[in-house]
Amino acid sequence: MMAADVHNKGAVWEVKNGNLVPSDRLRQDRSYSPTPGLVEGTEPGAGQEGAMFVHAQSFEDLTADSEPNTDDKSAEVGSSNLENAQEEALEGGEEEVQEQGLVIEQEEGGKEEVRNSNKPKEEDVTSETWRSHRKHMFVLSEAGKPIYTRYGTEEALSSIMGVMMLLMSFVEDKKNIIRSIHADGYRVVFLRKSPIILVGVSRTNCSDRELTRELHYVYYQIVSLLTLTQLNHVFQHRQSYDLRRLLAGSEHLTDNLLRLLDQDPGLLLSAVMCLPLASSARDMVSSSLQAARAKNLVFSILLAGNRLVTLVRKKDQFLHHMDLHLLFNLVGSSSSFREGEGWTPICLPKFNPAGFFHAHISYLEPASDLCLILVSTDREDFFNLSDCKKRFLERLRKRSAYQSLQEALNTPSYPVSQVGIPELRHFVYKSKSSGLYTSPDLPTPYQGEEEHERLMGLYQYMHSCLHHPTRPLRYIYRCTETENLYALVYNDLALSIFHLTPFSWIMALQIISVVLFTVFFSEALTLECYNCSTLVPSGTCTQTANCNSQSEKCSSITYNGILVKSCSASCGNWSVNVEQFRMTSRCCDSDLCNNTTDSLNRMMCYTCNATNCTNILACKGDESQCITATAQIVGTNSTTTFKGCASQSVCDNSALLQLPKLSIRSVSCCGGQLCNNGQSLTQGALLLLVAILPLLFSF
Repeated sequence: MMAADVHNKGAVWEVKNGNLVPSDRLRQDRSYSPTPGLVEGTEPGAGQEGAMFVHAQSFEDLTADSEPNTDDKSAEVGSSNLENAQEEALEGGEEEVQEQGLVIEQEEGGKEEVRNSNKPKEEDVTSETWRSHRKHMFVLSEAGKPIYTRYGTEEALSSIMGVMMLLMSFVEDKKNIIRSIHADGYRVVFLRKSPIILVGVSRTNCSDRELTRELHYVYYQIVSLLTLTQLNHVFQHRQSYDLRRLLAGSEHLTDNLLRLLDQDPGLLLSAVMCLPLASSARDMVSSSLQAARAKNLVFSILLAGNRLVTLVRKKDQFLHHMDLHLLFNLVGSSSSFREGEGWTPICLPKFNPAGFFHAHISYLEPASDLCLILVSTDREDFFNLSDCKKRFLERLRKRSAYQSLQEALNTPSYPVSQVGIPELRHFVYKSKSSGLYTSPDLPTPYQGEEEHERLMGLYQYMHSCLHHPTRPLRYIYRCTETENLYALVYNDLALSIFHLTPFSWIMALQIISVVLFTVFFSEALTLECYNCSTLVPSGTCTQTANCNSQSEKCSSITYNGILVKSCSASCGNWSVNVEQFRMTSRCCDSDLCNNTTDSLNRMMCYTCNATNCTNILACKGDESQCITATAQIVGTNSTTTFKGCASQSVCDNSALLQLPKLSIRSVSCCGGQLCNNGQSLTQGALLLLVAILPLLFSF
């Protein structure tokens, strides 16, 4: 939906919203997460102030019902817009639902035309071509009405779906639940998510568990388009309602989602891939998003193709990985977002399935892969979010972060040969502590669609063995005629799947040991540092983060008790203390080392106060020199003099004294006790010094 259509078409999708906050149950699940650092927003790719997505701690969490709690009195997100949305009751019954369906049909040029234009895979359901597909997905109502099929048309399959519904009803009449059928190499899995039923039919290596996970994705895709409130309302009024009237034109979203499930390891691992970017550049992007935020903005997400750049969230609001995947799918399924600024309602079903958010979706440039998603609670917020995007882009360009993003986009993904092991064909590695995964480019034999899906089928099989509901494994090794595979979970911290050429078991272990050291343990070899990305009072920094690379060290910068702690690839050790202020920079190379304080070192130097420069200052840490510095106030002809303690590095490189609103003219140092001449200043110079100090350091 383009900018000109905001006020004309925005209301078509509006239904009664619930509070757009996570239900109590989801909050409780997250509190028991095995990776509590995620709740603090410390994962790579997160923005400052804790920008994050929450990945499922288990399959049960992934598949748990997310029925809305109508008695939930949780705090509201945003302003009174949510209260206004709640007043829009779903009144009028069947006529209103039909009217909305007709409006959608008219906008898209007619229901049948849209369905035909978006279904290039229409096939004769009696043909061998249709039967030869290795995986089918069906969605039907509890009345047996067809809603969606991956191949063929729903009309042609209505009798088959009726049989599926009859089979489920027959088993349920016997006080049982049908979950799956295995016969003649086929696997049929049933999932009831009232008021709809989903059925998956597969003759691949996909287990019941994996097939059920894919059916859940399809279900949440439908909920994201309608909300669970509207879905229930439709069938409460008429059980035989044809839901395709409301879903007309959206089939390509489900088609593309199923393609991703067959080809993207991220959906298998409940993770996303992050765009490789220096931590300083990523922090700059995140802070630019925060500075450009709008009042009703809940989530700000920057994507680079199918990779995450950063995610900034509103305080206490968390984005589930499944909701993030649905947003990825929405952007990747339509090229229209490149033509202008899109505005569309979107339900985030794992966040809250009962109501709509409104998403502003646009690319930073038409030819760029950088896509910005701004999620708001206000359906009239289009122009505010459009301004938000402009402010964000301006800040990016002013701070040179945009160039860093473009360079990262132009950097090709790494090939598996970069690991340096000829026998290794491919691997997938997920870090559970961050919810991210990495994987090299597919080698030539697996770049075709059929071979790509076959490889993913093997990965799905290995993954299901590791996470079997009753017999989970720590590792598994499988040999075939064409390849060997090895998968393991290490201390619940990571999951790795290696794809190797055929050879002996002993050689396989040797290769895996090398890969684990170079890939898996490289994460363990990076430093863990205290991380305070905003100015906070000294001593209150308790948040930690793992550095992105082994080249980064723990850094700590202080000014008069205010500190910034982080990982940094370019930090130094220096200090200057002139009594009125003390500035230090510390750099260390061990875990959590950037939390130390400097102690007195017996060195004494003269310093200045409001009346003279005869006061004696006790030096700290590496301050082994007495310093006298003369500076000119920017924009004036006035100069002032500072005296105090300094480290040798400041004396060797006076450029370190880059103070706001001052231009350093001269720096002199001496190494003896009280060697920096304690003579008095003139009264005019002292008054000037006292007057400007609060202004100089008000940053």
